[in-house]
Amino acid sequence: MAAHARFIPETARRIADPFFTKDLYISEYHLGQFVEKREQLLIEVIQGLDVHSKAALGLIYMRKDHLESPVSLQGSEPQALEQLGSTLGECITALSALKGSLVANVLADDQPVWRFKHPTIGDAYAATLAFSPDLLGIFLSGSSTDNLLAQVTCGNVGVEKAVVVPKTLFPAMIGRLREFSGSSKYKVGWMSSWDARWTLHRFLATRCSKDFLAIYLLDDPDLLNKVAEPGLSLSFSPEVKLAIRLHGFGLLPEEHRKKFTKKVATYAIEGEDLRAMKDTALEGVFTAQEVAELVQTVRTDLLPRLAEVRREVQTSHDSSESPDEHMQGIVETISTLKGRFGDDGDALKILEREAALAQKWIAETEKPEPKVSPRQFGAVEPSEGQHGTRSLRRHRRR
Repeated sequence: MAAHARFIPETARRIADPFFTKDLYISEYHLGQFVEKREQLLIEVIQGLDVHSKAALGLIYMRKDHLESPVSLQGSEPQALEQLGSTLGECITALSALKGSLVANVLADDQPVWRFKHPTIGDAYAATLAFSPDLLGIFLSGSSTDNLLAQVTCGNVGVEKAVVVPKTLFPAMIGRLREFSGSSKYKVGWMSSWDARWTLHRFLATRCSKDFLAIYLLDDPDLLNKVAEPGLSLSFSPEVKLAIRLHGFGLLPEEHRKKFTKKVATYAIEGEDLRAMKDTALEGVFTAQEVAELVQTVRTDLLPRLAEVRREVQTSHDSSESPDEHMQGIVETISTLKGRFGDDGDALKILEREAALAQKWIAETEKPEPKVSPRQFGAVEPSEGQHGTRSLRRHRRR
């Protein structure tokens, strides 16, 4: 069995546990199937549990594998347990019975928590949700929204191990997104608001199908205005990813597409962010004519004042950031321009000069390494007795 290509240490533990093998016929073939089809067998084990054990696993899953002990219910979890036919007391009893087989009680930052015994158990539980729309509906209503955003996709978009929300539950999911106000880890209002927007836009850009996005836009039409005004650091902006996705699906109206491309083009022309000139997916939101106009404007407007842009970046430096990190943006800008205008002799002279001046400034501004004086060994008076002599010898050897 250990030689089987799909054998993992967790499999050995399960084979030794009667909880998993009470109905297993011991033969070479059946043991091989136990290893080969471990995911399916685990799903069957979970499906065969009593309602209280399933509800207990559901609580752990809804808390993203971090159910604090002693257990107290939050939000709509009491209603979820009621729909599952269980209670808090019966779930606590079930957790104790499942301890060591499917769940474990461990310390996390000095706090006892219930977790799945192995990550594959959480994966198998997620798979069981797909077999029951009613159970998935309870999961959507009982889980915290920030946990949902990390665990589900709206429609099948190819995200591995995600719980796929079907079309029938799209309205319920939109309702959960509507109430999302950010992670509870942020206590400051504006930070929580920023987190909510960033997380929601990333979710829509990466984990939602065309059908879901079309329905969502009807519920939140103002989303298009937010997408059309991306902030700087375009490579990290979920609005950029969402604009690209909406455009690819034909869901970005022309008015908002033009507003978006104008904003992104302005960042490039000003020398603030040239992502549009090196990201083919982002460039795809532009028309061919718009791309040509952008390249020409950058050539005629940005290149002649690139020295000014570099000096502005240098003067904004403060001691909290290393010179190398501070100049990373302008260095990347020069590199992007070289990639676009490297065959233009005049442009190349400007770019090489600015690259050299940027590196010179970094070298001159970088704090020198502190000089370490050679270690001096002074005379050390030994203490009385043999212990002092041994201590002195040990000091000299160092």
